[in-house]
Amino acid sequence: MYQKAFSTNYTAIDSTGATYIAENTNIKLVGIDYLSIGILEDIVEPHITYFTKGVVVVEGLDLSEVAPGWYYQTCLPAKLTGSDGAPVRCVLQHLLQRVVTNGNKAATHNDEL
Repeated sequence: MYQKAFSTNYTAIDSTGATYIAENTNIKLVGIDYLSIGILEDIVEPHITYFTKGVVVVEGLDLSEVAPGWYYQTCLPAKLTGSDGAPVRCVLQHLLQRVVTNGNKAATHNDEL
């Protein structure tokens, strides 16, 4: 994501992949760490597919400093009149996890990032 020049060989999802995700999964948010969720040759269709199926797209998502685990993500968009998108601030909250030790369940604490 943090490059001086635009790279055309970034990883993304084409319209076939977007359609599969939107129609065959319970995924409600798709995030990518580059400028677009769609490949350069097919940049518009994945956005339309996600939008029409209610899947939220977050582009430019940087999770490089986040430890592996389960999180609750809240995206707080800036209100822009007449826009079909907006910059967001994503906030993560580490979820309460259950740890199984010798068949006994014990809950760990809730960490906020």
